[in-house]
Amino acid sequence: MPIRLSPKLRLRFRQAHMAVGLTAGLIVSLTGLTGASVAFRHEIDHALNPALFRAPPAAVEAPVDRILAVAAENRGSPATMVTFPREAGQAYVVDLADGREVFVDPAGERVLGERVADEALMAVVLRLHRTLLAGEAGKVVVGGASLALLLLVLSGLVLRVPRRGPVRKRTARDWHELLGLWATATLAVSTITGATFAFKAQSIPAIAWLTRSEPVKPPKLPASEPVAMDTAQAVASARRLYPDGRVMALRLPKEAGQPARVDLKRAGDPHPYGRTWVWIAPSDGRVVATMAPEAAPRVHWLYTILNYPLHTGELWGLPGRVAMGLSGLTPAILFATGCWLFWKRNARRRRPAAPASAVVEPKEAVTPGV
Repeated sequence: MPIRLSPKLRLRFRQAHMAVGLTAGLIVSLTGLTGASVAFRHEIDHALNPALFRAPPAAVEAPVDRILAVAAENRGSPATMVTFPREAGQAYVVDLADGREVFVDPAGERVLGERVADEALMAVVLRLHRTLLAGEAGKVVVGGASLALLLLVLSGLVLRVPRRGPVRKRTARDWHELLGLWATATLAVSTITGATFAFKAQSIPAIAWLTRSEPVKPPKLPASEPVAMDTAQAVASARRLYPDGRVMALRLPKEAGQPARVDLKRAGDPHPYGRTWVWIAPSDGRVVATMAPEAAPRVHWLYTILNYPLHTGELWGLPGRVAMGLSGLTPAILFATGCWLFWKRNARRRRPAAPASAVVEPKEAVTPGV
């Protein structure tokens, strides 16, 4: 038997729903719209900048040390990371310490171009999505907006509890509620995972406590450990350890005493960038630690491995990404229709009441001659 709300309780839920929606709706709409494009940011970035990302496939790909040498030539800034091509015909991307990205063809023969990473269009959209371009303060606001959207989703579900009375014709409010109902699952997933990203400092300890596990910490090396290293040897060591893995990135040490890290993607890894990590000592290329998804602590699995593909929908492949992208559009539609419903309701209240019909007194009949 369905649970029914009393008219008074329904009114309270509707007022709370309206107050949260009108207060946080604009920010929620913005993060949703930017999130819809962020779900496909790599494809959009590649389409907008084909000269940077596309290159003729190389018969034999150059070793990573050759890629780094070509990228660093006459640029006066050390490399911090190398992103490997995801497929044939794509360029290597080398991040420099000064914030530039250098694109190198797979053969290691030439630089295809460079740019300031933070000035790229999709990088700006990503920061707008995560922080509203306002740094840590903006991240807190986005996290609060995510929680507000979760409240809207839950209160909207409550308001969909069947009403008493006969079935009536569908109204604009019904379609507003139905759209929210159809997007409930994807919106709930995106808001919960987005809030954990925004409140990372609080989320990881909370998940660790709930799962009784410890977060993964990178290994520490002696301060005498150099920064310079044989990058080709580091990649070869990681490939020997995980021959079934595809190298996604090499993260270079930024200061003495830090290990390098090779990121690999293997079968069964739900994260699009790969979450099999191999830490390498720069001095001699030895493996100092590893972390594979199958051996990861529960907190690492939930937050570092699973949270991102859940948030973007990549856990379910292209259909999941499309679903999450469409879901990102719904907050703006719901906000617009909610504002219209609010305006329409207030307009009815402000409309003056129709004046009472004037009572016409019947005239006395006049008798002639009286």
